[in-house]
Amino acid sequence: GRPGGGRPRATRRSRRSRAPASRVVCALAAPTGAASAPTPRSWTSSRTAIEFLSRARSRTSRSTAQRRTARATTNTPTRSTSGSARPSMSALSMSSVDVGAIHVFSGRSRHTSSVNVVPKGSSTPEHFKGRVTGDLRPLNAYVEQREFKYESLSEFRDMIEPRDYFVAWTSRSGTTTSRCTPTTGSSSSSSSRPPTTSRPSSGVVMAAATGAGGASSASASRCSRSGSPTRATSSPRSCGFPYALGYRILAYLDDFLTAEREADRTRVDCAVGLFEWLGIIINYPKSTVGPTQQIEHLGFLIDSVAMTFRIAPKRHEKFRKAARDCLDALAAGRRVEARAVSRVTGHAASAALVLDRDSRVFTRFLNDAVRDAAADRRWSTYVTLNDDALAELRRWADAIPTLTTTPIRRPQRPTTHVVLATDASDFAFGGGVVEAPHLTNARWRDVRGAFTAAEMRRGSTWREMRGALGVLTGVGRDAVESRVVDLRTDSLSFMQIFEKGGSQTRDDDNGLALHRAFLDIERAAQDLDVNLRVVWVPRSMNTWADEMSKVADPFNFSVRRDVFDGLDTRWGPHDVDRFAGHQSALLARFNSRWWCPGAEAVDTFSVSWAGANNWLHPPNALITRVVAKLHGDQARGTLVVPRWTAAPWWPLLREGSSAVIDRYTIPGDAFVAHEQTAFLGNGRAATYTMLAIRVDFGRRL
Repeated sequence: GRPGGGRPRATRRSRRSRAPASRVVCALAAPTGAASAPTPRSWTSSRTAIEFLSRARSRTSRSTAQRRTARATTNTPTRSTSGSARPSMSALSMSSVDVGAIHVFSGRSRHTSSVNVVPKGSSTPEHFKGRVTGDLRPLNAYVEQREFKYESLSEFRDMIEPRDYFVAWTSRSGTTTSRCTPTTGSSSSSSSRPPTTSRPSSGVVMAAATGAGGASSASASRCSRSGSPTRATSSPRSCGFPYALGYRILAYLDDFLTAEREADRTRVDCAVGLFEWLGIIINYPKSTVGPTQQIEHLGFLIDSVAMTFRIAPKRHEKFRKAARDCLDALAAGRRVEARAVSRVTGHAASAALVLDRDSRVFTRFLNDAVRDAAADRRWSTYVTLNDDALAELRRWADAIPTLTTTPIRRPQRPTTHVVLATDASDFAFGGGVVEAPHLTNARWRDVRGAFTAAEMRRGSTWREMRGALGVLTGVGRDAVESRVVDLRTDSLSFMQIFEKGGSQTRDDDNGLALHRAFLDIERAAQDLDVNLRVVWVPRSMNTWADEMSKVADPFNFSVRRDVFDGLDTRWGPHDVDRFAGHQSALLARFNSRWWCPGAEAVDTFSVSWAGANNWLHPPNALITRVVAKLHGDQARGTLVVPRWTAAPWWPLLREGSSAVIDRYTIPGDAFVAHEQTAFLGNGRAATYTMLAIRVDFGRRL
C-alpha cells in the first residue's frame, strides 16, 4: 500500500499486468522439500527435463510422506468412518491433506474463509460426491487483474495440426467456486501479507498448498455475479512455464489438454510430471494420459484425423432434453420456470464452439424472457414465452442434431464479388451497388426508399439496419444472388450487432426491435443465398449513399386503397403499377424510379407497356411523356391526372377524344402520403380536381 496506510488506487485496465504468482496474496509457502526450478533456458533437451522432474517428484513424494507422519503424530482428525453415505467436512478436508492440496496452517491469517461441501451433479444419496466451496470475496480487494478471459478451445483450435495426438488430464483440487461481489479498490500485494485460509468444521485452519513453480494447486477461482460474465479472484498462470518449453497446452480451470505431433510417451510423461512439480495434483481416473487422435475434452469430441469438433453425445442429449422438457411442459398446459429456460440458453452458450453465431442468434428471445427473473435471481419464477421464444425452443429441440459438427480450422471467407453501400437519414434510406464486375451498368443501380411515420420514430441504428435490408433486397436478385457480398455502412453499431449475432437491447415497447431487424437481414441473405459481411467505413467514404438517403420525393403518394379497388373493379383487373415504390405500389408488379425491393423494372419508359392493363399515376411533369408512350406502344390503362385544361396534353385526354373511354372524378382527400415530403396525403388535400381517365390508344389506331 501507500506510505501512511490506505489502499492503492485502482489502475486502468490497459495498464494492468499479470502479477507473478509470488505476489498474489494467496501464494503460500511451498511444500517441504520442493525442488527449485531451473530457468527455461536450461531445458536444453527432453532428457534434461525428465531428469529434473524425476528428482522433483522424488522429493515431493518424500515431503508427502513427511506430512502424513506429522499428521499422525499430532492426532489430526482423520477421515470419517461412520456408516453415513455423506462424509464429514473434516474427512473431506483431511483427504485434501492426504493428496497435498492443502496443509495445516499455524501462522497468522489475514482472511479466514468458512468452507462448505455441495453435492456434484453426479452425486446420489447412496454415493455422495461433494465439491468443496469457499467464500473468497475478501480477496477481491487485493487482486491485481480483476477481470480476464479464460483460454478456451476457441483459441486453442488454431494450434491444432492434422493428426496431432492429444493427452488430457484434470486436477483433483483445482477449482474453488464462489460468489463474487465487486469492490472499488484493486491493487497488487506482496507475498508478505498473511495468506487467505479456509476453516473446515473441525476447527483446524487449512491453507492451499503451492508447488515449487509458485503455482497454487487451486489454480483458478471461478466466480459469478448475478449472471454476469465470468470473473476471477485469482489465477496464477501455471502454464507460462510449459509454454516457454514449447508445449501446446490448454488450461481451463482444472482441465488441461496438450497436443503433440507424435505419440511420444516420453514427452507426455515429461509434461505430466511438469504439472505435478508445479503443484497440480492430477486426478488420473478422470484423465486420458495415453496419446490419442480422438479425445473428449470440455464437452467436445476433438478429432485430429477428420479435423473436426463435435458436441459430445452426453452434452448433446442434455441440450436437446432441456429444450424438449420446456416444450412438453407447455404442451401439457404447465408453466415453465426461468431456471428451465436458462438451462437451454446455457447449453447453447457452452456449445458456441460448434454452434458459432447460432448460439447467440437463436437465444435472444429466450434470454429476454428470463431477464427480469435473472436480475433478481428468482429462478423459480414462471416466465411467459412469446412466439419468437417458442420458435427458438423448437429449433434447439428439432434442429440440434444437424448442428453438432464444425471444422477445427476456421473457414476462410471467399473473395468478395459484390460491394454495396447503404445509409439512412431521418426520413429515408439510400445506397446501391459500388462494385459488381458481372453487371454492365452496376454503378447506376441506385436504391432509395422512404420510412413510414412509425419507422421515423425508431432509433438511428434501427433505421440503418432497415435501410440495409432495403438496399440488399432492392438492387435486384441478379446483382447479389449466390454471391459473396460486402455491405458498407458508416454505422458502427449496426456492424457490431451483425458481428455479435443480434442484440439483446430492448426498445421503448420492451421488445427486441434491433434483433428483429437483424433477423430480417439474415433471412433476406438466406433467401438470396448471399454470403454477407457488414463492413464499417468512415462517413467520408460513404458520401454517395448518404446523399441518396437525403433525396426527397414529393410525388411519393398514391390513391387510397378503397378508391383503387373501386376503379380496379370497374376497369380492371390492372396488371402493372407503372409509377410506384415498394411502399406506394398498389399492385404486386410495379415499376420504380429507383431500385427498391420488389420492383419489376427501374425507369418505366425503358420497358414496353403494350399488352398490359396499366395503372398510371405519374408526376405532373411527366404526363406529356406518358401520353406519348401510350401512343407509341398502343397501350391501354387508367391514367390519374389533374384536370388542367390549359396543359398541352389536355387535348389528347379531354372528353370526346378518340383514346378516351371513360373518366372518374377522384375526391381531393383520397390520397395517401408515403413520406413526409409528399405533396398530397396525410391531411393535405388536392386544391384542384383529380381525374382517373380510362384510355386505349390501340383502339384509336
